Amino acid sequence: MLLAWTLFATGLLLGGACRAEMVEIDDAQLNVVFDEVQFIEGSQGIVSQFEITSPGTYLARLTDYEFPEAFDQLALTLVSGTTTIGTLGEAGAFEFQVSQPGQFFAIVFGVTSSTAGLGLFGVQIADIARVPLPAGIVLLFSALALLRLRRAVPPSITA
Repeated sequence: MLLAWTLFATGLLLGGACRAEMVEIDDAQLNVVFDEVQFIEGSQGIVSQFEITSPGTYLARLTDYEFPEAFDQLALTLVSGTTTIGTLGEAGAFEFQVSQPGQFFAIVFGVTSSTAGLGLFGVQIADIARVPLPAGIVLLFSALALLRLRRAVPPSITA
């Protein structure tokens, strides 16, 4: 438990400059690398270790399932070694780049004053797969380009 608090506090101290802008991504584009759902009792910090095996763009998502009630406070710090990758001070998501695959830590801190004394959260880390343009869009732009080209070339006069 002391390790969780220490890592979380370190993440918050180092993470001020690493705070990322929250984004929304279509779930169809995600390849999940790490997925966890846990309960927090009262005020608690939880550290989870996971591995990223390839470089790329990833999405970290923190979800408050509001079961049995919403958290009073919920935060996520993502750490690699001693480097803070990003933090969230509420439920949401942020993108981050991984150039060096390896071990990572998701540190979640929650405070709940629900009548049950519990709160349910989820952390998901996913590789954002860049989906190619659908064939229909490629055909549409090709057709528009051909129409423009045809308009630019004057028609030949036949006698």
